[in-house]
Amino acid sequence: MNKKKFILGIFITVLGGVIMIVSMVLGIVTVAKGLYEDVYVFPVTLSISTENLKTNSFTAKKGKGFSLWLKVPDRRMENKDFQISGSFINQKAEVIGDFKENFKLGYLRNSFGRGQYYKLGVCRFERDFQGWINYTIGGKWSPPYNGFLVIRQRKSFSFPVREIGVFGVGILLFIIGVGTVVKNRVG
Repeated sequence: MNKKKFILGIFITVLGGVIMIVSMVLGIVTVAKGLYEDVYVFPVTLSISTENLKTNSFTAKKGKGFSLWLKVPDRRMENKDFQISGSFINQKAEVIGDFKENFKLGYLRNSFGRGQYYKLGVCRFERDFQGWINYTIGGKWSPPYNGFLVIRQRKSFSFPVREIGVFGVGILLFIIGVGTVVKNRVG
């Protein structure tokens, strides 16, 4: 039994485990932040109003699918009585798709960079689109800030190669540490 090697083995095992956990978390963050790219960003008023508000116009090609997100600076609206609903309207005043989200009942959030993105819906355009988004704000809670309606498209999957390499180093250290502990265990 070599007490110094035993303690060193424990240290190497813990270090390997920490490296594996940190690289796993960073890999998940890398994949999550690379899922979407912003295509259109529209500033929106989030104070409660009964009137229909509308964004600037935008275009989309036939067959394109987008997701619509509400971007705000923080997470204060979560679990509050705050609602946003609306429609994609083309130049002929036809409703192409609609969305509705009640933050009291649940939501899908994606955090990336500055701010929080909350998914409101998706729209696939069956023909070329030129139009805007009509939206209304409801509920009892009014955010103390304004936000952005963001049309995003899904990016192709990016593999977190660096994080996987670091994870491999962590596994190697973990195995070396466990081996050292087993060879030099007490008793």
